[in-house]
Amino acid sequence: MIKVHNEYADIWLIRENYEEITYCYGGTRSVPATCSDETAKEILNYLGKYESGTKNKLINSAIQDDVFEIFKGRIPEAFYSSNVGGGRCVFRPKTRILKESLIAFRMRNFY
Repeated sequence: MIKVHNEYADIWLIRENYEEITYCYGGTRSVPATCSDETAKEILNYLGKYESGTKNKLINSAIQDDVFEIFKGRIPEAFYSSNVGGGRCVFRPKTRILKESLIAFRMRNFY
């Protein structure tokens, strides 16, 4: 787990650390400004293990079972021999205005 500080947010990153992993895929979530470091770490570990990790195990199983074969030519060839690992990012905005801006941006872009 890595923690990054900057003037806008505290950021935690986690990924599966296995030699056989080709790349890690996951997502990003924000936590409330009032969230403790420990709670942010618990959320990150949960998401990395049970969301990203589980999802990527299913993707790897589908790759091995040639489920994506119908997409040959549209997916890079390296994908078919890849082993995807879980990864996640959790960030805690340091200001209310930043949090509100992110929410407004998300709503404007998805609705």
